Amino acid sequence: MGTASMTASMTAYMTASMTARATASLLAAIALGGCDDPEFDSRVELSGYRVIGIEADPPQVAPDGSLTLRAHDFDDAGEAVEYAWSVCLVDPGAQANAPCPHAELSVVLDATRELSVDLGPDGLDLEGRLSASGPQFTPSGAPASPQTGFDIVVTLDSGADCDGCRQVRTVKRVRVLADPSATPSNNPRILSFDVEGTARAGETVTLRAEADSPEDYRDPLDDTATTESYLYTWYSALGETDPGLTFDEKRETQLELPDDAQPGTEFEVIVALRDSRRGLAVERQTVTVEP
Repeated sequence: MGTASMTASMTAYMTASMTARATASLLAAIALGGCDDPEFDSRVELSGYRVIGIEADPPQVAPDGSLTLRAHDFDDAGEAVEYAWSVCLVDPGAQANAPCPHAELSVVLDATRELSVDLGPDGLDLEGRLSASGPQFTPSGAPASPQTGFDIVVTLDSGADCDGCRQVRTVKRVRVLADPSATPSNNPRILSFDVEGTARAGETVTLRAEADSPEDYRDPLDDTATTESYLYTWYSALGETDPGLTFDEKRETQLELPDDAQPGTEFEVIVALRDSRRGLAVERQTVTVEP
């Protein structure tokens, strides 16, 4: 399915099934990742090396809190993968490659697929670094205050550890907020991910996911009660998913296998569930082409 037709399908479904507020909230959350953020990538074919997304747990953290960062990636070459993480402790702007505004706020993290980050005084000391760097501001021009909330920006450069192999840059924004009255933000949970039907050459199977209910929260813009929106992205290393993107209660897609798919071939399918508050959950299945 081409990018243009996928975008048209996405727009039509959103118009039919989502309120204007929920649509704006979800797309705004996606857009905050920056133009070169693979977390919202309409190319759903799995090949080579690519990053499905970065999971921050939790997606919203206190200024002295801790979080876990996980890279959800795919590599069909079987090579060892290198991970290079860094964080800018204040959002430098909408451009993903914008430099961190102060050297004190730029920190190199551990080079592993999954890592823990402590923002407190015994770790990165976020509040101490902000104080030492002088006044900092959000892209909107407001002071970067933990009481009103601001973003830190995590950058991952990753790829196969080999000469000439392509490196992929992925950007993740994490909300820092000290307000104890704010509704906590958690990652969604995928309860099950199934492949229904028989995977044979030229046949179509259904990919279906079940997830927990989206969270209710208070919209910080006008203090109204709001429910998160869900976006599912469907990936496959063989064949074509249609549609590649679905929303909210549309929790399935069709996977058409090519006519020349060879029996015994194993391939991976992935579903990534994102919510409108930057939450992410990823599940995988290995499928075998039947005779």
